[in-house]
Amino acid sequence: MNNIIRYSSHIDNSYISKSLLSLQSFSFEQQIDFDYNSSILNLSQTKRLFSLIDSPILISSKTTLPTLTVIPSIFLIRLKNEAQQRGLDLHDIKLSGGAASFVLDPTGDLAFRDLDFLISVNDVTTELNWSNIKQAVFDSLPLPNHENQHLCTEIYTDKMIRIINEHDRWGLISLRNVDGRNLELKFVEHMKRQYQFSVDSFQILLDPLLNFFYLTRKFHLNSINFPTIIVLSSYGNFSEALQHLHYRLIDVKAPEELRGGGLLKYCDLFARGFRPTNQTQMKDLQRYMCSRFFIDFRDSLTQEQVLFKYVTSHFGTDYDVRYRFLRCLYDVISTDSVWLSGFERICFLRTISTMSSSIMPLKLTSNG
Repeated sequence: MNNIIRYSSHIDNSYISKSLLSLQSFSFEQQIDFDYNSSILNLSQTKRLFSLIDSPILISSKTTLPTLTVIPSIFLIRLKNEAQQRGLDLHDIKLSGGAASFVLDPTGDLAFRDLDFLISVNDVTTELNWSNIKQAVFDSLPLPNHENQHLCTEIYTDKMIRIINEHDRWGLISLRNVDGRNLELKFVEHMKRQYQFSVDSFQILLDPLLNFFYLTRKFHLNSINFPTIIVLSSYGNFSEALQHLHYRLIDVKAPEELRGGGLLKYCDLFARGFRPTNQTQMKDLQRYMCSRFFIDFRDSLTQEQVLFKYVTSHFGTDYDVRYRFLRCLYDVISTDSVWLSGFERICFLRTISTMSSSIMPLKLTSNG
């Protein structure tokens, strides 16, 4: 078994002071207009957020190098400091995606996979800046001093990509967790679309929380001392998006803008008990989703690879949900992709059926 390396329990005071100085420069009051797109976390949500970003996760290597224990809150402070030393201004650090929805959900049992962080950066397009960002990330990990840093940039990542076009300028570094809960870092100069469905449109601003965390070292929050933490919704209507989350409703705007049309995410939500806000309208949207999926993934091999990767990275050992997801996908493709050639549709449906059949014995065993 690999050794596990953890952050030191002692954090150098001079390091904290430098980190706090950079955090205190964040002036969210000047950037956010409190309207129907934003709100403030209540005490229970703030505690849930505290617990989430202060709980260690394991970052696994692809080789025999040691597994790293990373505490997201400490990691983000170090990352901001490391970037600043390289002349990079990382600001507006936000928790997004399923983890942000988990914080807002009153039940506390909403399933999510990755920890997704959106980090604003002034320029991600130049090779020098991108190289500095990557180096800042890996210098923020609790690696032993003798390890080859350049080697680690590949060994501890699940994926590392950069998107630069007329609509998007951002880069992704995904730190690998063997159980599928990756630490996803998106460094964003500009991103046209930052969410898929209303229920995953939330973004929680972390800068004030990180500041508070290191300034006070208080873990027992009450209504008097907890910091003001702002949450946004990219959906365009915060209260409506929150209502969709509470009542497990599915709504999407302009699915044709989404890579793959949001088809797999839609079936994922459906398998977890979410239902469309408007059944009639959703039938039309399903056609858009199917259309975009087959435009973006044109050949049967690519479609199979995309589906396999989604299934293996999103469901873990929850074979019931995995099976329901595949059945939902099968039904949607069968009814809403009639414009496809018979051969294309049959090939993909056969792929789905094969996956479903392979899951059935596992499903029965887990329920047995």
